[in-house]
Amino acid sequence: MKMKNLLQISVFVLLLNSCSPSNESLADKYKKKGDIEKAIKHYKLAIEDGSTKSMNKLALLYVNNHNLSEAKKYYQMSFERGNESAAQILASLCASNQDYEGTIKYAKSLADKGNLNVVYNLGNAYLKLKQYDEAIKYLELDSTSVFTKNLLGEAYYKKGNLLKAEKVWKSAVDNHKKGNASSKQKLLKLYLKQGKTAQYNKYKRLE
Repeated sequence: MKMKNLLQISVFVLLLNSCSPSNESLADKYKKKGDIEKAIKHYKLAIEDGSTKSMNKLALLYVNNHNLSEAKKYYQMSFERGNESAAQILASLCASNQDYEGTIKYAKSLADKGNLNVVYNLGNAYLKLKQYDEAIKYLELDSTSVFTKNLLGEAYYKKGNLLKAEKVWKSAVDNHKKGNASSKQKLLKLYLKQGKTAQYNKYKRLE
């Protein structure tokens, strides 16, 4: 009889726990209501329970509340759990703060796996650090983007390969209606420097 009662109590407790909202769902509700303090508290509890998703949610909450140091802390925690989206966000945050070493740290492995979303920031980081071969290597992965072409041409130019720089910038201007302003200006300066008047006038008329 006692065993039967114990089993019934155990089932009741199990059902009660299963019906109780998780810390993550409670945090989501508090966040929706605008109660940031309670949302943070329950996301932290959910993280203690092992929720990687809550790490990203809490980090985003901190970003939205302009607390980037705390945001990076939880994205880093998520990254260490193998979360690639956290690595991409960390790379972007580092890039926006001109932390080029940090950008490379988080973006390189993603780019090596074929993630093109990090290529621009990664290439720019290598370009700023004057590592032109690495910049070219990664920017070439997304060489159809007009914005990437601008950086790729710059990397070739810095290496002294003016023919490649010209080719890339010309492609940016000739094949894209929008977003080519920077490449166009660099191309014009290149032609001016080389004394190529006909080419200069041709692209100057496009302005």
